[in-house]
Amino acid sequence: MTDYTKVWPFRLLPSLYRRDFEPTRQQLAAFEKYAFVGDPEADALVAAIKSSEGQNIRAQFERALTEGIDAVPDAHPALRDFFASAEEVPFWVDREKLDRASELFSGLGPAAAPLLMVGLAITFTTPDGNAVLLRSGDTRDRAGRRATETLSWVQEVTAPGALAIGAQGYQSSVRVRLTHAFMRAGFMKRGDWDNPHLAVNQQVFSNVIIAFAAYPTVAGFVCGQPFNRRDREAIFHLWRYVGYLVGVNQNLLLTDEHDAMRLFWLFFRTVIKPDQSATELGSALIAAYPEIYGITSDSSRDRLARWLVLQSHTALARVSIGTDLSDWLGFPKLNPAIVPVVGAYSGLYGLTTLLDAVPPARRARRKAMRKVQNRLLDAMRENTSASVLATLTRPVDDAPRAATAIEVEA
Repeated sequence: MTDYTKVWPFRLLPSLYRRDFEPTRQQLAAFEKYAFVGDPEADALVAAIKSSEGQNIRAQFERALTEGIDAVPDAHPALRDFFASAEEVPFWVDREKLDRASELFSGLGPAAAPLLMVGLAITFTTPDGNAVLLRSGDTRDRAGRRATETLSWVQEVTAPGALAIGAQGYQSSVRVRLTHAFMRAGFMKRGDWDNPHLAVNQQVFSNVIIAFAAYPTVAGFVCGQPFNRRDREAIFHLWRYVGYLVGVNQNLLLTDEHDAMRLFWLFFRTVIKPDQSATELGSALIAAYPEIYGITSDSSRDRLARWLVLQSHTALARVSIGTDLSDWLGFPKLNPAIVPVVGAYSGLYGLTTLLDAVPPARRARRKAMRKVQNRLLDAMRENTSASVLATLTRPVDDAPRAATAIEVEA
């Protein structure tokens, strides 16, 4: 099995940060137990919703989500416990850092889509997570829709002011937390769940947070958007709070990029083990690019656009996560003809960031880039019929489905 700490580009990280990230035996043992840990408050709430009082409790949840738990004086104890943690704003939350991170994500403009698309693919390198995704079928069979919904959620949580209690990003993140608990409850009842680990365990969804926190700070350089130390601190801080809202155990919340690198090493040692399930899910996502970007016709324009999208995403993946992981995720070989195209884009984009030296110009540029992001995402939602709310409120199937060829072989 490949030791990813020894391959490009990950082998450079200890030298770059002048840190030894290798975990101790005790740290490995502590981390491994999170494969058997869920989210006690959310799991208790789901159990209550599945009881005879469920309809009333679900209505209380919707009201508490938008108006706050104090607006529900007769709230069920499990609901009150759940929102006691969701509405508690930890002492470490820094609104200035959250605002800075939102500005930075806004400034990515059209580069945000490929960054997040490749970041999403990286989450398919964990067999535990893939076991859930393959059995639910949606991530493979409706890859375009599910990817767009994930990107929409990221767009919501990174919008200015989105994580204030009751705001859209807060609401979506709390719904994600409850959906994870519904999935755990459903999958543990299915006859085809033979994994010794808990479904949707802490390792799995902390890995997703790490991917979306760390990957943009690394791949931003490729897209012509280098982030300085304060920028990176702000981005990691935002995702620390998002992780808190979606129920990541506080022992797994990253505080800065050094924490992220240490967690990466733990993931490399215990979680990131790409197999054929990674190839199946990654290939399904890549095959959905034409649908996502709305370039499905046989016109010369769309054929060229499909090549540019595929190769630009491939270039981003192969430079930022290396050849081995890119191969596992189904990215094709890099065509050298894309290199000058990506180089020209990065260079031109980098020139526009020079405006950031002047605060009014920086705000204007990032506001304009946010509009571009929103228009692109609106088009993606239309192309794929994606809806974050519909996904997060849909019933969770706890009945076994037919196994895929990969599951049968396993």
